[in-house]
Amino acid sequence: MERLYRQLPWLDIEQARDYLQRITKPRLLLSEQGLLQLGRARRIDVYVEIDPRGLTGATSDTKEKVTLTGMQQVLNPDDAFGVSGDQTCVVLKHGDAHWIGLLPGWSQKALFKSADILALADKMNAESASAQMSSVNASISSDAALGATIRQQRKEFAC
Repeated sequence: MERLYRQLPWLDIEQARDYLQRITKPRLLLSEQGLLQLGRARRIDVYVEIDPRGLTGATSDTKEKVTLTGMQQVLNPDDAFGVSGDQTCVVLKHGDAHWIGLLPGWSQKALFKSADILALADKMNAESASAQMSSVNASISSDAALGATIRQQRKEFAC
């Protein structure tokens, strides 16, 4: 599956979660909501595909009405996809501004770039390896300190 996921430009949320779980070491247990929260925290970009009919909303800076189509980055993924209903409020990236509008239920499908999932896994794996090395180094330091204490005590008690 990993090879297949790497070949796909876009993954739905279940595929993205499965791919991330497969390529993180140690294996990461993550819910779909957890993946959306990583999007909210800007650890990974989350997208939505807006069909050719488009969605009309307003930009946050000028309040200008703008119609968007195609792939768009979602800035509030846990709010936009974490609820069910006919429509949900969504904030999308639109150039340097934010686009705010209602996302219809038929379009509420979170999408991820497979390359972004791989990059996130690489970061998580590096952080995990770094944490493990810190733990090993702390253990070595602790062992060295214990060894020094034991040598000192042996010296004091002439053992």
